[in-house]
Amino acid sequence: MAVKRLTDGHGEVPAGNTDWLFTLLVAVSFWGWLAKDFFLDIFLLPLAEGKLAATAVALLVPLFIAGRLPGRIKARNIPEPQSIPLLFVFFFYCAMSGFLSGDDAFTRFKLQNLLISMVLGCLLAGKTIRAITINKVHFLGVGILVGAAGRFFIFNDLSRYSTAIGLREVPMAHLNIQDFYVVLFLAATALLFSGPFRAVRLLIWVGTAAISLPTAIALNSRMLPFTLGVTLIYMVVALRSVMLRSSNVVRNLLLVSSVAAAGIILVSESLDTESRMMSVFELGIVESYAGDPRPISFAEAVNDFVVSPIDGIGFGKFLFPGSHPDPTDRLSGGWPHNLFLELLSELGLIGFVIFLIPFAPLLKKILFVKFGSNNESVVFPALAFVYVVATMQLTQNIYYPVFWLFYLCCHVASQRADWNVEERFGPPEAL
Repeated sequence: MAVKRLTDGHGEVPAGNTDWLFTLLVAVSFWGWLAKDFFLDIFLLPLAEGKLAATAVALLVPLFIAGRLPGRIKARNIPEPQSIPLLFVFFFYCAMSGFLSGDDAFTRFKLQNLLISMVLGCLLAGKTIRAITINKVHFLGVGILVGAAGRFFIFNDLSRYSTAIGLREVPMAHLNIQDFYVVLFLAATALLFSGPFRAVRLLIWVGTAAISLPTAIALNSRMLPFTLGVTLIYMVVALRSVMLRSSNVVRNLLLVSSVAAAGIILVSESLDTESRMMSVFELGIVESYAGDPRPISFAEAVNDFVVSPIDGIGFGKFLFPGSHPDPTDRLSGGWPHNLFLELLSELGLIGFVIFLIPFAPLLKKILFVKFGSNNESVVFPALAFVYVVATMQLTQNIYYPVFWLFYLCCHVASQRADWNVEERFGPPEAL
């Protein structure tokens, strides 16, 4: 049997006939983790607590099997993020800060979620990059199936939700649902624009957009036009060497124009001016956010930092002005809704610097990268990471699972491919 050969950055290694199963199992864990709030949670409803931990354990099963398939390269040959020791130093500092500033149920809950997010990210990162490299279409196909299942079985009638509130009425973590569909869309977009034009890539992109965008838009987030817009602008700049090739310019101009026109039509058909998302364009950013609590939480975080600039007020101890949390309630807590203000207010300069030591070089590398052709295993994680970091300036907190997943995927991608998969992994696939 002919054996396809790939390189892992340390010479060529054989890719056995279980590659397809490896890709499938890793993709199930990857997309299942992103879709946990509307997919696996359905089967874990009887659990009052520990749902995230139970979901993580369930997703480790296919990942464990994938790592032990016969004919696969050994785990030692799959690059792991070099920053793992520093990340767990950061976690240790968070734990010490949380307990020394006063143990309560929310602090323990936040630490538990942070640890789970970091561990799952570490375990998924290397295998995810390799799975995309082996077969990006099969990897994306699993995500499309998961997204279609959620779209047509859970969110099967978007029109039944309030025009002003949309899917935010659903008693689930609506931002996590939105992020799943945005990340799915970004995966298809990376496939479409990262290499020469292929009709099948365009069909995959159209199908993915039809599943993802209506659901994401129906969640009615005011920040989505900005976070997704920033990400797409970043993609054009980072992929300029590919998109501006003479053979690609015309088709890319046509595609980008078509995407922009379709987006305008879709938004106008899906939402009216009563919606949260459209209010930003109707009223302007300042007036739209005038009644939002974020400016208050931002100011409170700055004040906390001023009061305790060195070590912060303590991990998990941020309080919105006027709130009176129950120390025995694991869900009774808050955060500033800004990643950097959260770190400065709760962990002070010490925790902020510990976090920045591995984070800042990676972010700089991502922002100034120039991608080559046919490198979806690098482009896709980078796009998703830019989107997540932009999102975390307006919402979410440090234990955000999507952040740690793509943070670590980007570490692996940058180590393994040096941001140029075209040269390191041989000629591009026909697809």
